Amino acid sequence: MNKAVPFRNDAIEKVTGAAKYSGDFVMGGMLHAKILWPEYPVAKIKKIDTSEAEKITGVERIITRKDVEGSNLAAVFEPYDRPILVGEGEEVKFLADALAIVVAMNEEIAEEALEKIRVEYEPLPGVFTIEEAMAKNPLFWDKEIKKGDLEEGFSKSDIIVENKCYFPYAEHSYIEPEAGYSYVDNQGVINVCYGSQNLSRHHRMVCKALDLPFHKVRLYSPYIGGAFGGKHSNSVQVYLALIAKLIRKPVKMVWTREESFLPSCKRHKLYYKSKMGLDKEGKILALSVEIISESGPYAGYTRNTLDFAVRCAFGPYWIDNMHIHGKIYKTNNAEIGAFRGFGASESAFMIETLMNKAAKKVGISPEEIRIINLVKEDQLETHFPGSPWKLLSNSISADETLEKVLEAMGPKPKAKPGKKVGRGIATCMPSFEIGNTPGYRGTGADMTMFIDGTINVRIGFPEVGQGITGVVTKLTSEILDISEDKINIIYCDSHTTPKAGSLGFSRGTVNCGNAVLDAAKKLKARLEEVAKKYLKTGEYVEFKNGDFYLGDKLAIEFDDLMDYCYYNGVNLSVSGWFEGHDPVEKHGITFISGAVDVEVDEETGEVKVLKIANCHDIGKAIHPDSARGQVLGAAVMMTGIATVEEYIMKDGRQETPSFTQYIIPTAKDIPEENISLFIENPAKDCPLGGKGLGEHPMYTTGPALSNAIYDAIGVSLTELPITPEKILKALNKI
Repeated sequence: MNKAVPFRNDAIEKVTGAAKYSGDFVMGGMLHAKILWPEYPVAKIKKIDTSEAEKITGVERIITRKDVEGSNLAAVFEPYDRPILVGEGEEVKFLADALAIVVAMNEEIAEEALEKIRVEYEPLPGVFTIEEAMAKNPLFWDKEIKKGDLEEGFSKSDIIVENKCYFPYAEHSYIEPEAGYSYVDNQGVINVCYGSQNLSRHHRMVCKALDLPFHKVRLYSPYIGGAFGGKHSNSVQVYLALIAKLIRKPVKMVWTREESFLPSCKRHKLYYKSKMGLDKEGKILALSVEIISESGPYAGYTRNTLDFAVRCAFGPYWIDNMHIHGKIYKTNNAEIGAFRGFGASESAFMIETLMNKAAKKVGISPEEIRIINLVKEDQLETHFPGSPWKLLSNSISADETLEKVLEAMGPKPKAKPGKKVGRGIATCMPSFEIGNTPGYRGTGADMTMFIDGTINVRIGFPEVGQGITGVVTKLTSEILDISEDKINIIYCDSHTTPKAGSLGFSRGTVNCGNAVLDAAKKLKARLEEVAKKYLKTGEYVEFKNGDFYLGDKLAIEFDDLMDYCYYNGVNLSVSGWFEGHDPVEKHGITFISGAVDVEVDEETGEVKVLKIANCHDIGKAIHPDSARGQVLGAAVMMTGIATVEEYIMKDGRQETPSFTQYIIPTAKDIPEENISLFIENPAKDCPLGGKGLGEHPMYTTGPALSNAIYDAIGVSLTELPITPEKILKALNKI
């Protein structure tokens, strides 16, 4: 068997348009469902009258709160606190609280029926600003890290710099909106097909919310058209399961873009106030950071985001004295979902822009101040009390990534007439989950070889475009020494694939990859053991190049052994498993540096991104093309977040309800040069040494872009998005 050139076996289907996503499937007799959303962000529901809607020909059923058996509470994490449907006598707390579900012959009839449902509201006052939330609502949750003596650190400081940062809500903007279908099979199992990043938690949530036994609810995902954290949250899955339970007919639900833009599952809004003290040489002596966050009316991903914002607020730097304190207050605005690098990328922006201000005040270069303060190998795991960080490589590579980025950038471009040019850098220490996070502990991979030498690999993670397909095929091919085109992957099914946990926290490659390696090694050993039995030898038989060898001598051809396996009922299925080796929760860390060149027009405030480069300590590039795509895509995504994207709410209502108002980068906004570089610093306990990657380029591009503008015009802008208007105001032009 000759190995083919590494290739993602999902690529052809996707580029030709043949790939099917959740909303593409059709079944005979399929119905269509639409949700009635509230007219007010906060109100008591006095009455829901569905009588006129039920008279419309083609309406199958209208489902309301009284039809729900079970807790009626959904979420990603416990506590489950978000109602599936809000009924009479209950309160809606934001505009994404559902009131009813219309199930009809087609979407047009369902839409007509929605218009006929009459709801009597009693509008109630809500909390819509962080100032109101802090004044009216109790503290929802907080997290604090203290180390050393902050006052002493500041008293010894020769230089003080301060910063304020603001990060607005943002929309995930995936190509595929939330969509799926459900049906009941011959064994009475409710099958729900939809896009999920967190299948095991969704399975638990759906079953508990609707009082259903786990074996009678099957959730699964085909290809997913983008996620970025957004498909961790509750969307169509619980509604589809409820409909199937009540109606027992195939039904599809596809959200419009406007429904996808409802204030459910958005990137966190965060406010930072930071203060740093340094000596004359640029050594950091003290750091104080206050983080204020507003959640929606339900828990969502709020706690997780603030947790990482606090843990990552000091970046890759050793600081003897610090106090980081984060606080959350509830509002009636958007529910918070995971968003690529949740909390950590915002803290990276804060500390990296603060470092550039400090460098300028000390009078040293941005590169030098970073090198002076970088954490050392023996300091990392005592960085702060209860530090979860674990250095899996043999060295800290931050300076190496920075050197390689600056080399790739070359000389700074010359400014054109009427323009200013600037360069900014950022160096970050992102983390990734390594198998021992509570609730996600352990990941499996099942592998079956058929008698023609082809293989099915079953994994619990989905393919959302991130490239898990390439990683799994490459690892399986590497260990078994077979062509990648002989490997098929079955993804993300609660009833047929093994436990995986969340596809998030840059954990897919490490956790799934290790499980796949374990399975592949077991399958190889199984084949070799069967060959020994067939040959009746005690010598070591090696499976390589598609056949079986005793030393360098061919001992048995593959097809002959497969005939033996077929007639003797030999089981060629194995299960792989990976679980972190630490008894307590630990996260692997890696390093990434980024640089951005910008051109600023001081008359108009317009910013043109000229060049971006990122260098990631990837450990080992298992599937280089997929890894490169992750870095390039994240750089463009963060450019949009930093310069144009803002999900705006006022009085609990979204003022950016679609892509007409919510702006994302287009092809014209992408710089001519977007460079992805890697260094390979292999990590122990990681597959072939490969580290996590998915979120990490989000850390560097934003602060490097802001620092580039600072370098160009001498003003540090740290409230996102950095718009032309904000630049002109900072320059006192308007």
